[in-house]
Amino acid sequence: MLHILYLACVPSHSVQSKDTNISRKPGIILCYVLSFLLILNLSVHGAYNQQYCKPSDSPEQPPRRFPITDVLSAFDRVLNATKAINAARTRLAGSENPGKYHPQVSKVHLGIQLDALGEENFAQVLPALDVAIEKIKQNPHFHGVQFITVPILHISSIACDSLAVLHQFETKAINVLLGPLNDFSIANAARFSNSMYNVPIVTPGGFAYQLKDKIEYALLTRVFFSYSDLPWLIENTMKQYGWLPHQQTPIGLYAARKSRLIDEGTGHTALVGVFQQQSINAFLLDNGYKVFHILTEDETGVVDQFLRRLPDTARIPIYANACALVTASTRISRLL
Repeated sequence: MLHILYLACVPSHSVQSKDTNISRKPGIILCYVLSFLLILNLSVHGAYNQQYCKPSDSPEQPPRRFPITDVLSAFDRVLNATKAINAARTRLAGSENPGKYHPQVSKVHLGIQLDALGEENFAQVLPALDVAIEKIKQNPHFHGVQFITVPILHISSIACDSLAVLHQFETKAINVLLGPLNDFSIANAARFSNSMYNVPIVTPGGFAYQLKDKIEYALLTRVFFSYSDLPWLIENTMKQYGWLPHQQTPIGLYAARKSRLIDEGTGHTALVGVFQQQSINAFLLDNGYKVFHILTEDETGVVDQFLRRLPDTARIPIYANACALVTASTRISRLL
């Protein structure tokens, strides 16, 4: 094809008039433009066929916990194990009498984006997904329906992680997406899905306020609390224990930015404690509470350095980090 375009674009070496050569220039330009577009199309298509995206090696980015070669090797093992499980499910579905839902949908491809190594990885989550699928298959209505798990690698690279999901959307390889966890990746995937691909997304992440917009993120379902839920949580906790505003003793608000998560480069996830603190602090001040707060980089030594001293300075300590939100009275020192 490229050879044909080249022959069409190369001008003839026969003797021609000056006016004729001028008249051929637009055609020659058009040929080269078409050639460029074809090459670009082949390049993009080839990029989609690559199995892995190369993350940035910028020194400005946090160092990676695991070498990328180890990550890819672990992901290959996940793919092989998942392939075997999917094959077993397919054989089982083929041996069942078709249930009520089989005529409407014979296959359900479940995409799930996670890390191959580290916390919250495939090895921890896929067994739970297997249990959920087995429970669904106990319903006779789902007999004959094949549930196929499609692992999608997350490597803490906004570009690569978004492209990995987009590729699954574009190739119609998944019917529903579980994850991702990173707010940036969630927002990108949800916009892609809502604008063109119509793939439902279910995630335990998505803490940002903006993700509550059910018009822009119509197909996004968040199953965990968000920053919008924190004021409601704190308000009901205060009412439950009779901790009223306008009292002299301040409420201790402690937030930790976990260095472990920052090193992983997981975007908003690393700053969950910071955003929690901001949301809670705004609510407490708006409702007349006095607040004593402190922010540290990580939670190492927090018990000895901070929590044991809280009863001397605060009435109610509130601890916010990337994993938990805890409130306690000044009697916390007896529990430590």
